[in-house]
Amino acid sequence: MHRQHQHAVINYYQRTTRWFLRFGLTRKTGSIHRALLLPGVAVGSPTDAIHVLIENQLCHLPAKSVVVDLGCGVGSALAFMRGTHPEWGLVWGITLSGVQADIASKNGHLVVQGSFHNLPVKPASADAAWAIESFIHSDQPQQFFDEIGRYLRPGGILIICDDMAQNDVPSAMKYLFQHGWLAPNLVSISRLRCFAETAGFRTLVQRDLTHGITLRVLPPWFAHLIGWCRPVWDWSMLLRSMVGSMALQQCLAVGSMCYTMMVFEKQ
Repeated sequence: MHRQHQHAVINYYQRTTRWFLRFGLTRKTGSIHRALLLPGVAVGSPTDAIHVLIENQLCHLPAKSVVVDLGCGVGSALAFMRGTHPEWGLVWGITLSGVQADIASKNGHLVVQGSFHNLPVKPASADAAWAIESFIHSDQPQQFFDEIGRYLRPGGILIICDDMAQNDVPSAMKYLFQHGWLAPNLVSISRLRCFAETAGFRTLVQRDLTHGITLRVLPPWFAHLIGWCRPVWDWSMLLRSMVGSMALQQCLAVGSMCYTMMVFEKQ
């Protein structure tokens, strides 16, 4: 990750994490990611739905397996996986944010502050990795796949759950989302698969989860207005994030983006 962008992402989460945890929709679970309501997925909190879907792909892993959360936030997925699979050998996470790493560590999780572009580990030392809404922050997606490919053993599983572009049509809403959420890596599924294949992965699962999100779509006049008010909201990180969230929901609602789970196997 280029230094300037990395510092911007760090600053974003340093300034917003405690606000998300206190006031966000996921404040009860500490999950800084999407809540999903999916048929057949029974969970106590909608923010655990994505954890269940990931666990379903990893339930075959043997005892003593090593797994990592790439962009772990404050450790909600780590807590879920450790509770579900206490037989796994090592469940750890990595985050750019010192605030997030500190909160996660105080909650008993093994978390390293650093970048998933440069993992502090030996090659071929892990059985699985996942990235929940963190891949989109990468400004070097091929390096992301190359690095995770170096870390995983042959047959290892990589799961990405994130927002992806549905088409190549430029959109003001897409720009507002990317700017507000520091998300330069808004790529199509076909492009994502190309990155994966170049790094030695093959695709196992592609699942659109957009229908599980409760969307709050803006009135057309308001959606148009927020694009003209950037000088007003751009000064505040929280306002930028809120506008980015509104723009994201517009993009998902009209089908220019989708929220998708991709599962890859290291060959």
